[in-house]
Amino acid sequence: GFTMTAAGLTTLVVNFLRMPLILGYLLAGIIVGPVCLGLVESHLDIAELSSLGLVFLLFMIGLELDMKALFKMGKVSIVTGLVQYPICAAIMTALFVALSAAGAEFGMHGVNSAIYCGMAAGLS
Repeated sequence: GFTMTAAGLTTLVVNFLRMPLILGYLLAGIIVGPVCLGLVESHLDIAELSSLGLVFLLFMIGLELDMKALFKMGKVSIVTGLVQYPICAAIMTALFVALSAAGAEFGMHGVNSAIYCGMAAGLS
């Protein structure tokens, strides 16, 4: 109850100040968290609520996405997306292979785990 009330009140204030609502949600999390009031001591206490918040955040981002502008960019966005991943994956794979050669381990022995970590990191 306190978490939702804090979220509602902070977003009301943030909206009044003409700032993005996400700032209000973040401030509410800081206020009820262990840093300020300590109403929420463990992340396990609000795990379900945080999952719901993530769904709402993704929904809000989807609502603000302008499909006409996305289709207008067409070729540029497709080419950029197709080129960006291989470049990022190659850089991150090289970094993880170098770290593996220096003695770091990433779950399994050998270069395969470094390649896997590099390709996964390239996605982000």
